[in-house]
Amino acid sequence: MASSWKGYRSITVNDLRFRWLCGFHYPAEMGSVGFAKNGANWPPDTLLVRLESSPHKTLTVCWKACRGPFVTPSLVRKLIEKAIAKKWPSELSELCLDGEAEGISHRC
Repeated sequence: MASSWKGYRSITVNDLRFRWLCGFHYPAEMGSVGFAKNGANWPPDTLLVRLESSPHKTLTVCWKACRGPFVTPSLVRKLIEKAIAKKWPSELSELCLDGEAEGISHRC
């Protein structure tokens, strides 16, 4: 099963082990011609967190393309703690958060 975690980083919060991965665009892309023409149609910046013992339990945090923050382990911990307060992963299998609505500022 180790190959299924390729690219994921691990973090432990409240004695639970999680794996996280982010799919973000680069800040320089905001000044590109491609972003100017098609940026509104780009997929969102996404942070995906899975409970290691139950990978089907997922937390997804999204920001508009090129608007996500620099992702650090402390930010991931903060978002996991917010999700735990919202009953994930104990009661909810999936939880989607809007990064901007959660007050996580963008990096640019």
